[in-house]
Amino acid sequence: MRVSSGPLPNLAFVGTELAVVYAFARDGQPLGLVARGEAMGALHQYQQVLWEHGAEPVPHCHTARSVVLDPTQAQVLRLLGSGMKDDTAARQMNVSVRTYRRHVAAILKSLHVNTRFEAGLKAAELGLLSKRRTSAQDTGLGGGRLMPSFLSGNAC
Repeated sequence: MRVSSGPLPNLAFVGTELAVVYAFARDGQPLGLVARGEAMGALHQYQQVLWEHGAEPVPHCHTARSVVLDPTQAQVLRLLGSGMKDDTAARQMNVSVRTYRRHVAAILKSLHVNTRFEAGLKAAELGLLSKRRTSAQDTGLGGGRLMPSFLSGNAC
């Protein structure tokens, strides 16, 4: 895969003998051009130039130092990892469910993810969660629970 700083044409190659170019007319009507023979060769050369001028994507990897969670958010993250329901976790923290969910939203934003599942994975990758039993004091669960095994990787 390559990335470009500018717009790219809508160009599709079908095998080695056919190319399709999609465009829009000035009035907004979609247009399609099917190319064969010499036109196909010219489009292939154009594609090669685009490829050569493109760049490899740079992976963006957050580090634990780049993610700043306050103590309350760290507690919410532990409760999320325990699998506790929102209302139970909010009660454990002596906050409203709405406030708890606001903390969850702040964690998702800090980790640059969209779902709680992704937050668990990202937190594990960054070493923000450990593969340990959560204590009854941390979660409010008698005896604690094991954190899910998928939360123990380190990809960065």
